[in-house]
Amino acid sequence: MKPIPLESTIVGNAVKWTNMQPRCWAFKTHGGMYGKSGIPDVIACINGQFLAGEFKRPWPAGTKVTMIQQKCLDDLNKAGAAVGVFRNIESWKMAVEGLLGVSGMKEAA
Repeated sequence: MKPIPLESTIVGNAVKWTNMQPRCWAFKTHGGMYGKSGIPDVIACINGQFLAGEFKRPWPAGTKVTMIQQKCLDDLNKAGAAVGVFRNIESWKMAVEGLLGVSGMKEAA
């Protein structure tokens, strides 16, 4: 059985992959005492569209989204952003590809 990846590994791979795609930009947010609670882990612009991603480890190691994280995702969605909770890189890629209007995208060389 493969080990369950850490959240930081999934996030790092998602940001790296996204920034290799055409018309895409992403960065990892950093929480802490000076940040706002609940801000999603990754903020991205995909073909001019705002995408916010909260990342969690896959089950059974993963945890649920907190109430404050869900509230932030809901508020962003009400403002017109695409949002999601992602437990693997594949689901993130599907969201990005969906916003690009492309299926089966290949990584940039």
